[in-house]
Amino acid sequence: MVQEGKKFIFDFNLIKKIDLSGVSFADVWVGGFDFRGSKGVKINPQTIYGKDFSSIIAEGVEFVGPFDEVEIIGTDFSGSKGAKINPLTIKYCDLSSVVAKDVEFIGISPFRGVVTVKTNFSGSKGAKINPQEVSNRMFYSVIATDVEFTGPFDGVFIAGTDFSGSKGAVIYPETIYDRNLHAVIAKDVKFKGGFDGVSIQNANFSGSKGAIIKPQMVYDKNLKFVKAKDVRFEGSFNGTKIEGTDFTGSKGAVINPQKVKNRNLFGTVLTDSKIIGLLDGVKMRDTIFTGSKGAKIKEEMIKSLKNCDLTDVEILSNKQIYDELKQTLVNGIKCKRKEKK
Repeated sequence: MVQEGKKFIFDFNLIKKIDLSGVSFADVWVGGFDFRGSKGVKINPQTIYGKDFSSIIAEGVEFVGPFDEVEIIGTDFSGSKGAKINPLTIKYCDLSSVVAKDVEFIGISPFRGVVTVKTNFSGSKGAKINPQEVSNRMFYSVIATDVEFTGPFDGVFIAGTDFSGSKGAVIYPETIYDRNLHAVIAKDVKFKGGFDGVSIQNANFSGSKGAIIKPQMVYDKNLKFVKAKDVRFEGSFNGTKIEGTDFTGSKGAVINPQKVKNRNLFGTVLTDSKIIGLLDGVKMRDTIFTGSKGAKIKEEMIKSLKNCDLTDVEILSNKQIYDELKQTLVNGIKCKRKEKK
């Protein structure tokens, strides 16, 4: 018969009101416990039941032993003390969904072969990672704050990763796995090379360096929901998807609303862009023109818009339209005002 671990017989919310100084957690099953608000808890990870410290909120816990062969998948170490972890020696070498705040990482090349999926390194110490060495070269949905990168990202899967507050990340977008920068927060990343065939939907380039993007060349011509601060654009946006894109702080964006995909500007922030061509027939809702240049709209179209900010848009009356746009292509029709006889 397999011996079961010891369990608290009281509601743990009541135990939080007790000073647990001197109480042994040897052979106690603590999987999934929330230690927030407890007092005096000291735990030797080597002695807990099954060496299972997974899915735990460890705030207030003081650790007095190593984590060798201890399972810590999904554990939040925020507010704990004394956690010194060598990822190579934990069970399964798996840091999946771990919140490593207040953890000190130790060991030589401690992330070689280690699973880093949805790991949050913010507030940890000692995380020096060569992306080439992590398990399956997968650095998916990681919060890399306080990580120092010591190698390239060639062939590494990084979609959904937040690089804010990291050091040393140099990325050639065309060499990463699947050319996928979807939902990446690229603050503190230095980009080199182009973005041909690279998926950048939902990517945030604010605070990055070196991003030069040709809209015609990105995957599927899709720039939807991109935050383009610190990006330099080269080339046209004809046929591109830019719903929800924020051009604030970018350079070189010259946009003809008549030629973007489906003439759709829903949720687009056009600050720091130059608009060429009228807005006739363009789909607009929650569209912001503040800080843009060149945008013109017919007066009669305004009533059909919803939640749009037309600051810096020139409103044209019928007479203005024809006076200013004689012989100009508008929606594929040559317009010339008929003079009254």
